[in-house]
Amino acid sequence: MYKLLIVEDENKTREALKECLDWTLLGITEIKDVSNGKQALSLMREYRADLVISDIRMPEMDGIEMASQIRELYPSTNVIIVSAYSDVSYLKSAIKIDAVDYLLKPYDSDELKQAVITGLRRIEEAEKKRKVESVLLSNLPLLREQWFRYVINSSRIYMHEWMEKRSSY
Repeated sequence: MYKLLIVEDENKTREALKECLDWTLLGITEIKDVSNGKQALSLMREYRADLVISDIRMPEMDGIEMASQIRELYPSTNVIIVSAYSDVSYLKSAIKIDAVDYLLKPYDSDELKQAVITGLRRIEEAEKKRKVESVLLSNLPLLREQWFRYVINSSRIYMHEWMEKRSSY
């Protein structure tokens, strides 16, 4: 159902991330991994991961730069940052790119699981919002017609009632 991309330059850590949770129980059916941000961006063109778990310090392109580009190119993709550094500037950067979470290494599997669940909820909420917007846009002409009929056919409209109806339409 969901696709995960792990971006980590340390092989052992990358492998541990793939094995630390039962990803299928969380709804993640595909997992790919790469060793730096540049490779991640290249892979994202075809893979389109829903969720990315990324280290910050990596060769060629760091996790913040990569996550920033992912947010710009693929806004529906959520990013979780993991780092061995509790540097405030990294944390601020993660906040600016709207990262789901910033986990400090070593983190436990429960922390990671909670961050993943939060990321997946964000995806679900965004999808629900897109569906509602689509339905509203497709029904906009009908809603406008109903609004005008209400205004024209009402013999007496009170301001609070008009404002309430207007905002609902």
